[in-house]
Amino acid sequence: MFSQLYMPKTLDQKKNIVSKLTESFFKSKATLFANFSNLTMEQTERLKDLLFSKGNSFTVAKNTLIKKTLDKADIKPPKLLGATSLIFVNSDPSEGFKDLYKFIKDENILKVKWGLLGQKILTAEESLEISKLPSRKDLLTKVVGGFNAPLLGFAQILGGAQKKFIRALYQINKLKN
Repeated sequence: MFSQLYMPKTLDQKKNIVSKLTESFFKSKATLFANFSNLTMEQTERLKDLLFSKGNSFTVAKNTLIKKTLDKADIKPPKLLGATSLIFVNSDPSEGFKDLYKFIKDENILKVKWGLLGQKILTAEESLEISKLPSRKDLLTKVVGGFNAPLLGFAQILGGAQKKFIRALYQINKLKN
């Protein structure tokens, strides 16, 4: 993962940046493109800390280099205007989007332009909707709970019959003595 401001000067530096960005695109499960121009250094550091703690990354590059990177990946992006930061989500996309949108809500500064989920281009509104979805972990918990509930009920029914039988034996024993 990398987090730097990429403003290269030589052709070799530009090629190196494009190859690093291309690698990050293919490694990540999702990517968000955001306007970062209003972020202070303190806010940028908080955002990076939040993203890195979840295994995600944040970088800034020139729009021309981002365009070349997307062309290499056969992705036809919307027009890139203004300062663009890239947020690479390497974890569960809904969880990564959720963290980012929570940061945006708290700071009220960063603005998502658009995103990628695999090779699919998302609008800012679509990425916001993904952030509202439950995470994979939450869904798995619900599925396991759904399987567990009938089994638990069945075990309680069986246990209830055993308890009644033991009580009946205890009562019989009590009457004989």
